[in-house]
Amino acid sequence: MKSMVRRREGQRDEWKWNGLEMGNNLEMNCDTGKMEEWKRGGEGDEERESKKEEMEKEEELEGPWKREEIECLSDVCQPTLSKDSKWFSSSPPMPIRRLSPNDSIRRSPAPTGPFCQAKPCTMCNNHWRNQLHGFSFFLLRQSLLLRLFWFFVICALFLLALFFSVLLIHEFFDRRVITLNTIRQVQSLHFPNISFCPKHVDTVNFAAIEKDLRLHLPHLSRHKVNQLMMFAMAGAGFQHFDAYTQLTDRSEMEELDTLFRQWRKTRSNLEFFKFFFEENGYECEQLFQSCYYGKREIPCCDLFKPNYIMLRGRCFVLRDFPQTAPDEAAKLTFYFNQMHSPFLDAEGMQRQVVAYISQNSEDFATFPRFYLNNHTWYRIRLKKRRISMLSPNPHCSSERTMERGNCYVDSWLRERVTKPFKCTIFYLAHKSPELEVCDPKVIFLNYRSVLNVVSNRSEYQNLSKCLPSCQRDIVDTQLYFHKFQHQQENFETKNPFVFHLEASYENLQVEYYEEQLTTTAPGFISQIGGQLNFFLGISLISIIQFFLIPIAKFLSGNIRKVKN
Repeated sequence: MKSMVRRREGQRDEWKWNGLEMGNNLEMNCDTGKMEEWKRGGEGDEERESKKEEMEKEEELEGPWKREEIECLSDVCQPTLSKDSKWFSSSPPMPIRRLSPNDSIRRSPAPTGPFCQAKPCTMCNNHWRNQLHGFSFFLLRQSLLLRLFWFFVICALFLLALFFSVLLIHEFFDRRVITLNTIRQVQSLHFPNISFCPKHVDTVNFAAIEKDLRLHLPHLSRHKVNQLMMFAMAGAGFQHFDAYTQLTDRSEMEELDTLFRQWRKTRSNLEFFKFFFEENGYECEQLFQSCYYGKREIPCCDLFKPNYIMLRGRCFVLRDFPQTAPDEAAKLTFYFNQMHSPFLDAEGMQRQVVAYISQNSEDFATFPRFYLNNHTWYRIRLKKRRISMLSPNPHCSSERTMERGNCYVDSWLRERVTKPFKCTIFYLAHKSPELEVCDPKVIFLNYRSVLNVVSNRSEYQNLSKCLPSCQRDIVDTQLYFHKFQHQQENFETKNPFVFHLEASYENLQVEYYEEQLTTTAPGFISQIGGQLNFFLGISLISIIQFFLIPIAKFLSGNIRKVKN
């Protein structure tokens, strides 16, 4: 068989087959499935018959032609040529030249023989039945039993897909979570806010205060001086004056209020209480004996700063200080002096030091706290946890700046002082700068109500609203102590002490507790798709083709009818 040769004449491309131009000289015979050549004029019937005989001889030499299959892909009949067909030559492939923009492309018209008729595409018209697996089996079965079988199979799978999809949707909108627990080693850990206070507030310089009192009221007796000082301390809003307020009757209280106003003179309540508790309060050196970091002694007053704790009094709180080695190698050790308590302790000396441990918040609530007894060795081991809860969450506050200690103090101040009396406590005056500091008489008359943090159900409900932060650190404490049988055991040690405390993290590690959703938005989409695909074999495109497109066609048809 001769090979096809491409030639170029002017701007027209033509094909030549055995010397015949094949540009427009081919026509498909849809009955035989063969390409038959024809020519518009020029050659007669005899010449065409001779050419046909030559082609039949070549067929006998090279084998019979295979009938070409006709597919109705659109509206015209087109041949599908097999590799064994006449149109695939065994000769070397012809060279292919890239067309330039100047070349004109001449396309042969679609075959239009008398036997070629457009046939409707059954697959295209009934594509909807293939979108749901098993639906085509249901429609194409001739047997009633098979149709019933496939009908029940499809219904059962549909119900299963619906059941599991509803469970998945319910789980997604319930925001079910799992908690991941991991432990991470760190280079250093910062100590929590540790604050130390004398148990009683009467640890001030009474000599200097009495000197100021005598300047304004020189003729007061010793008893009246003591009564007036007790009245001022109780009226400042500190605890442990319950017995004194109950023993003082109304007339004595009115007399003490008059004396207080004469003593205060032109000073405001805020200025007077700062003079009483800050200018004449105890100093850091009076509370701390010595401090150690590991085996190295460090200055205590560089570690601590003064601060007020609700109802307790003036205390000293630990500054930001890191622990860089585990346990004993970097523990903090504190030795305390025993301070005086002339009004509230029968022996005139402080028998306890109170330690508060709090997170990094501005305010300290009344808990958690530890009482350090004299001549007792105390050891606190710390462990840090970091909690990360998802928000919004009814069990935590999403406000990062709102600490739980601040919330407790603010709730107590609002419900017990500022709201009923329209004034504030002097050491919390910065929270309500628009209010005046309460007169001692107001706090003295309502002492039990002010100091009782929770006195009724409404107060408890207000405090219960103080939710912890969703992102917070928690420091767990384990307290160990040893009581010396004899004080001589303590004084025979290298550093005799009255109060003692050691604190450190046992390991430089943080436990992370992190909430994560069991079903996220991408996971929800993939699982819904998995349910539908597993049971029914459909996807979002299938749903669009199966439901939305027919609905759209129905609506558009009705709209078109209405317009017409």
